[in-house]
Amino acid sequence: MRVLLPFLLAGLLAFSGVCSLSVGQAEIVGSDGLDEDSPIADDDSFTLKCDIQVQGSNDGWLLCMWTHELEDEQDANNEDLRIVCSTSPDGSAQCSNKGGSSELSSYASSFVDIHVANQTTIFITDPDMEEDSSQTIEYDLEDERAEIEATCTGYGGKPEPTFRWYINDDRNEISENDLQRRLRPGEDSILGEYVEETIIFQPTLEDLCNSYDIDDYACETNKPRYHFFNFNLICKADQGVYFERENEDQEAMVTVDVVSGSTAPLASVVVLLLSSIISQW
Repeated sequence: MRVLLPFLLAGLLAFSGVCSLSVGQAEIVGSDGLDEDSPIADDDSFTLKCDIQVQGSNDGWLLCMWTHELEDEQDANNEDLRIVCSTSPDGSAQCSNKGGSSELSSYASSFVDIHVANQTTIFITDPDMEEDSSQTIEYDLEDERAEIEATCTGYGGKPEPTFRWYINDDRNEISENDLQRRLRPGEDSILGEYVEETIIFQPTLEDLCNSYDIDDYACETNKPRYHFFNFNLICKADQGVYFERENEDQEAMVTVDVVSGSTAPLASVVVLLLSSIISQW
């Protein structure tokens, strides 16, 4: 079961006899799960504490029941999971899981939110690579106003992800000083909550060759004059200590075509010629 949002547990108490019943406190024992920045890992366990306060006589069973509504992405018709623990006056106790709902004639309740970690799913959304995976970003080295602009979006994700940007592979992370960043949260009616980051990157040829280890051949041939070449702009999510391996394996990518004002038309002609040759093959 993948939990996308905080889920709610309620402590319910039933009794027999004449008494006044209240729940003093329902809480998580420990620090993880208390907020979105430190959620419980999705494969970890946690301990819940319920402080029961009873005044008056109670000569029957006292029952404590935690309820949690199951969230299932595949099935909207969910039941409640009820974890029931009951104690008798002689001190014996038993616990069991029960599905479905039941009603208690007398009860008190308290609620606690438990935040569960969830891995984010990332896409390059500007340009929209899901809509058309063949799209590229064109960057003209001779145009002083030219810039590489791209947006990476992470859907879901607890804790909220930050983003890292690379050129060609994860050995070439783009320096924080070379990027302009704009981070925005949002919510999609189908995919739910998301956070997106738009970057602006304006490297020179020297930056690409000296700082980001662009292919030596591309750099050498571009020294006397600019020629066409490309590189992959890669986005990866970072959720701190959560899902480190999974986020390392997950990446979103768009190709940047590096041209100059004089060679851009030539590059287009080459592409058209290649397309013509392939179609006649």
